[in-house]
Amino acid sequence: MQKFIKTIFITLLLMLVIIPHVSLAQTASPSAETDQDLVKEKLKERLEKTLSENPIPKRIRWYGIFGTISAKTGEDTFSLTKNDSSTATIVVNDDTQLSFFKSGVPTRKIKAGDIQQDWFAIAMGTEMADNQTLTASRISFSVPQAKMPKREIIYGKVTEIDEDSVTLSNGKITNITFPKKYILSVQGVEKPAIEDINIDDKAVAIVEELADGDEINLSIKNIYVVPSNNNPKAASNQINEASGSANPSPLASPNTKTTPKP
Repeated sequence: MQKFIKTIFITLLLMLVIIPHVSLAQTASPSAETDQDLVKEKLKERLEKTLSENPIPKRIRWYGIFGTISAKTGEDTFSLTKNDSSTATIVVNDDTQLSFFKSGVPTRKIKAGDIQQDWFAIAMGTEMADNQTLTASRISFSVPQAKMPKREIIYGKVTEIDEDSVTLSNGKITNITFPKKYILSVQGVEKPAIEDINIDDKAVAIVEELADGDEINLSIKNIYVVPSNNNPKAASNQINEASGSANPSPLASPNTKTTPKP
């Protein structure tokens, strides 16, 4: 590109310098005008030749598409679903650079046959047809991270309780389930268990929404229970052993001296 610009510059410079010089030098000559036209023609031919041999390069335009691979439609093509739910077709060839990225693992080169559905892809290329088919020059792939389950806080009075679930009432009735692992805290109980929860206890729980087909189950992550007065575990029903003693107080301290009566 620099060589091409330099050639054009020199040609134009010659036109600016030589033509006036020829015109002044040959003013008195009858053939001055003819010679000047000849020089112009030669320079024009040289300029046209330079342009034909060194055409002005076209500006390269890059296109980029990203989304989730929805389907492999051929050995060298796959369908990509973009964020706006529209689809695009990505075409790969022998020159396409394919790389796979995973957190904590060095980026590695892959082949077209390694591409899998549901991968996230960022494709870039210079050939786009119909605004929806991209011949990619390079594509970066990654595995999308799993979405965190939605969490919410449920609170209310215990209306039902068993080893699998507890039902809380607070204007509406909500059933929440005990998974294999959860955290249970019962006020005043050092090592609580489900058996320590009674009807009418108050509870607040952090739960996760888990899909089970068309149903949504609320799975307990943490639950804190305040025993009601009907619960034997309630603080008001606990005997404070430190407040009483099984042994009566002695009439006199062992270290107290007594004076016998006469």
